[in-house]
Amino acid sequence: MSYEEIVISVLGFVASAGIISACLTYVFDKRNKIAFREQEYKEMRYKAMVLHMKCLLTPSDLKYMQLHRPDLKNMDDVKNEVETEWYNSLLYASDDVIKSLKEFILKPDNMTYAKTVVAMRKDCWNKKTSLKTEELNL
Repeated sequence: MSYEEIVISVLGFVASAGIISACLTYVFDKRNKIAFREQEYKEMRYKAMVLHMKCLLTPSDLKYMQLHRPDLKNMDDVKNEVETEWYNSLLYASDDVIKSLKEFILKPDNMTYAKTVVAMRKDCWNKKTSLKTEELNL
């Protein structure tokens, strides 16, 4: 094999490696951007859900909710909002969040609220907690 053939082979290998590297970088960057957007969306939706759920537990909070959501006229509107969020969550939430949110909708109390919040916390930030659900209620 001549010197020119070796140089051409090395250049071909380097070019192929560069193309493969660029393609892999593009794929990983795209995945990271999608994961980041999904994370942001979950945080935004979960924060809204937590407030609506809290309003179901404390109906007197409705007047504060109405400052930002004047379309919520009564507790039925709030309950419908939580149910709508549950249907939307089927697209992005973890199984635990979906199950615990459904449980909260069927039986809204402090225990199911705390269970749902813990599931959301784990889904969003993979945070484990040693707190008991009783400790998460005021």
